[in-house]
Amino acid sequence: NINEQGKYKILLDIDGNSFSERTTRLMLTGSTVFKIFDFKDFVTEQIRPWEHYIPVRMDLEDLEENLQWAKEHDE
Repeated sequence: NINEQGKYKILLDIDGNSFSERTTRLMLTGSTVFKIFDFKDFVTEQIRPWEHYIPVRMDLEDLEENLQWAKEHDE
């Protein structure tokens, strides 16, 4: 439920076998979106990393570092 997810400060948006159709809805919650994507679509062509979302590598190697950055930049 998207309303439940909006209660969290950070949300993960992960592509699967195709692009994630949740990106726009998650961005409207006011939460910080960590975007893990492998596919481009209309939405991902329009949004910019570190402005609209925090990018995370598919292997999640930078997830902990980016979580720490988000905590330090809570605004």
